[in-house]
Amino acid sequence: MGYHVVQRLVDLTFIREKNYKRKTKLIKILIFIKTNLWKTLFVKDADKLEHSNDDPTTYYIIESDPIVNRYISYNRDKGSLNCASFIGGIIENAKVTVHWHKGTTFMIKFGQAVIDRDKSKE
Repeated sequence: MGYHVVQRLVDLTFIREKNYKRKTKLIKILIFIKTNLWKTLFVKDADKLEHSNDDPTTYYIIESDPIVNRYISYNRDKGSLNCASFIGGIIENAKVTVHWHKGTTFMIKFGQAVIDRDKSKE
């Protein structure tokens, strides 16, 4: 669902940037999501962007207190429901899962073909 919310917002955010240059390197795209896009959506940057030490295809965007979860009342002890899960849809061409770890963690797993394509651009 998050993909449909953000689909046109990405283009608008690129246009608003001074250099209007699309990012093609994977890490630059993830930094763009963590900073520019997150700020457009939630008025602040995401807290952290981390790369997995074990798996070169996995990255994490960590948000300690997503605004989506701030205004919804539910008992966190009763299950693994995380209302910020729809935010994971803003990242296309990757499998995104949302976990409770250091707040809300968006685990982004790219296919090996994406990693190989990114390395070939160097």
